[in-house]
Amino acid sequence: MHINRTLRSLALALTAATCHLAAADIQWGATAGLGFPAKDLKDAVDNAKGFTLGAQAYMDLGNGHGVRPRLDIARFRSPRIAYLGVSDVFTVDTLRLGADYLYHFTGETKGAYAFGGMGGVYTRSTTTLSIGDLGLGSARDHVTKAYVQVGAGYQINRHWGVELYHAYHRTTSSHDFAATFLAATARF
Repeated sequence: MHINRTLRSLALALTAATCHLAAADIQWGATAGLGFPAKDLKDAVDNAKGFTLGAQAYMDLGNGHGVRPRLDIARFRSPRIAYLGVSDVFTVDTLRLGADYLYHFTGETKGAYAFGGMGGVYTRSTTTLSIGDLGLGSARDHVTKAYVQVGAGYQINRHWGVELYHAYHRTTSSHDFAATFLAATARF
């Protein structure tokens, strides 16, 4: 219940900020990169690397400050061979909707920057069992929670950049999912 109020408050704040910034120069963008699992996610997927794809809208507030609403997906998949040829594949998919605050150290929208953000994350875990090509079935679990992330990046020019960031959320009272992402960014 507390998380739902937090997500509603975040959505209201993002809506208000977007209306306030409607006159700002908006640069649409995309991200793509690799994910490196940490904490309980690392154990769940046997340290298998993942990927992330996303869309964003960067709004320049001037003097190096910016706001960036974003939508990202990430996938981590770990195939494991179990006893007598039964294959057990565990997949974790996340869908994150949130916003970041960015600060460019040069005072302009180029060069090095740091950012922090938060939002809501939908996490789906799927376990699939099969023998060869014969599927034996699958089980799914899902949860929606809040997430936080911090990172740093370098804007090479108006269109291209690179980022390294760490995203964290709690899936249950005993499981923490976290990952570090290395991503290329493109602004249009």
